[in-house]
Amino acid sequence: MRREVYIVGSGGQGVVLMGALLAEAYALKGWNVAQTVIYDAAQRGGLARSEVVVSTDEIYFPKVRIADVVVAFSPDALPGALPKIGDKTLVMVDEEIKDKVPEELKAKVVAIPFSQWAREELHSSKVMNMVALGCILKALGDVSVDEIQRALEERFKGDLLKLNVLAVRMGLEASEF
Repeated sequence: MRREVYIVGSGGQGVVLMGALLAEAYALKGWNVAQTVIYDAAQRGGLARSEVVVSTDEIYFPKVRIADVVVAFSPDALPGALPKIGDKTLVMVDEEIKDKVPEELKAKVVAIPFSQWAREELHSSKVMNMVALGCILKALGDVSVDEIQRALEERFKGDLLKLNVLAVRMGLEASEF
């Protein structure tokens, strides 16, 4: 079994962290993992991309060919993802950019209010990436919140850990795929 996830956004939106956590969670399950990141020179505001390839078999090519799931946080990043999107790809976009999705996209596109939920329900726009990570977990169905929590515990402690876990759970429970 092989899964390919492509996450795109602007620097500072947590794209790299999402990819790393997803890769770690699959590694904790014993899957083979390859994660690559590409980001512009600017730390905040430049384009950021994270590619995660996981497999129960050996991974011979570590880049996303055709993604199972694409997550986009910024409209500028989505056109670059087009070569990674196939007919069966699930494309999740933040609801705030749904009007900027390229018309030529032939995949299933779902607008999810990652930012809104994080702001209104958790009072922190900084965890919108964790809400999206929960949606990815739901879409793929291979990794549990417990495995993501173990990966989060390597990076966060205390209230920040609790907030991130809540955000992941919110995305997992609120999404319907």
